[in-house]
Amino acid sequence: MTSESANVPEMFKNVPWRSCTINVNFGDCSEDVTIYLAERGVENIVYSSERSDRKEMVAYVARNGGADSMTLPTILRMKPSWRNTKLFDAVLYYCKLMTKKYSYVYIGTPDNDPHVDKRVRIISQRFRVLSVSKGVITAVPD
Repeated sequence: MTSESANVPEMFKNVPWRSCTINVNFGDCSEDVTIYLAERGVENIVYSSERSDRKEMVAYVARNGGADSMTLPTILRMKPSWRNTKLFDAVLYYCKLMTKKYSYVYIGTPDNDPHVDKRVRIISQRFRVLSVSKGVITAVPD
C-alpha cells in the first residue's frame, strides 16, 4: 500500500514532516497514516488508552532520544469539553516524558471551524501556539 491509495486525513498532509524523526499519535490512527508517515521517513507510534504496552512505548521513545512531534488529529471534535481538558493534561505529561525540548505538537481542527479562536485560546493555556493554518494548529510545549 502506498500513500496515494491511502485514506489519510488532510491534517497529516498539511504537516511539514522531516525524515528520520519519531511522531507519537494520540487517539485514532489508521494503518494508512502510519504507512504515509513511513514513506516520509517518520516512525509513527500510536498512543491509545487501550494499549497494554504503554509503559514500554514511553520507554522506547525515551531510549530513542524522544519524540520529534506529537499529533492529535481528532481532539477538537471530542465532546464533552472535560475530555479535552483531560486529554490535554495527559498530552502535557507525555510531552515532558517523551519529547525533545523543541518538539512540535500538531492539533487537528475542523476546516472552516467557527470556534478556532476559542480553541486556540484553550490550547494556549497549555502550549505555545506557533501557527494556525490548513486545519492544523502547530504548538510547542510551554
